[in-house]
Amino acid sequence: MLIARLAPLALFVALAGCETRFLPASDASGAVLLSEPAQEGDVRAAIIRSLKAERFETESEDAGLIQARYRKGDRSIQIAVEYTGAQYRIRYLASEGFEQKEEGGEIMIEQSFHKQITKLKKHIEREMLKPAPVAPSQ
Repeated sequence: MLIARLAPLALFVALAGCETRFLPASDASGAVLLSEPAQEGDVRAAIIRSLKAERFETESEDAGLIQARYRKGDRSIQIAVEYTGAQYRIRYLASEGFEQKEEGGEIMIEQSFHKQITKLKKHIEREMLKPAPVAPSQ
């Protein structure tokens, strides 16, 4: 009898856990201040290494800006990483295969996008803590 009463509750909890959670795409784009200022080239190198490690493909580069895309199966994320010697910022550009909607003029994208960007930010942070490579002496 108790099982019959709890079955609808268990079904509700299971279905609620499967609902896609949406967050504003802009939430992932706040500027990240570096713990210590660095040469812009060192910041760029740390970002490039992190993009590669997190399986992003660099699509284009300009001074202070890298555009990259992450692909996995039929899903992709396109981002722009703006950087200086003091900070960097990751901006959402586009995606395919991720659920999204517009709410109040803002793009809302499923939470897994934010998880991928958080992993990338943590990797950049770790890379920035590594000592800069020493140039070979001539």
